[in-house]
Amino acid sequence: MFITFVTGWNPSTILLSDQFLKTINPLILKIKIGLFLMTLILILGFTTSPKPEGAWNLVYAQSVDGGKLVWKFPGNSTGNDLKMWAGNHFTFVGRFKTDTTYQDNYGGGTYTLEGTHYVETILYHVANSMVGSKMKMLIEIKGDSLIQTFPVDDNWKVDKNKYNIEKYVRLK
Repeated sequence: MFITFVTGWNPSTILLSDQFLKTINPLILKIKIGLFLMTLILILGFTTSPKPEGAWNLVYAQSVDGGKLVWKFPGNSTGNDLKMWAGNHFTFVGRFKTDTTYQDNYGGGTYTLEGTHYVETILYHVANSMVGSKMKMLIEIKGDSLIQTFPVDDNWKVDKNKYNIEKYVRLK
């Protein structure tokens, strides 16, 4: 038996034998390590990517077609574009000027985000043909910067010959 009692029954006088302590210390250590690892796995497993909640200002954009840069902001155009997220909804609004021509830009709808996989369901858009469509993108949020790359295929890969990149900075 691992526990030795001193003569007379008094719960406060329980003595632990050396054999018991040698057996229990590694066991307690293993339990503590196991609990620590389980906690770490739970924390890492349930950590979600940051959400794009709030308002963001477009600071850079580019379009590549045929493997060549065909449009750049700022550069080919001047103007402003804001994108806002709240709950599972998004909206964007802006206006660009190229030479002497102005182009309004707006749209919105709902979105889903799983890690870096972002899908917009377009409910309204300056280009009516976009209404009802889904736009799959990669999204990366680091601090106050957000980068969207689109379109992506069903395997979440970007076609390096035809894609767009938009970089936003969070408004404070």
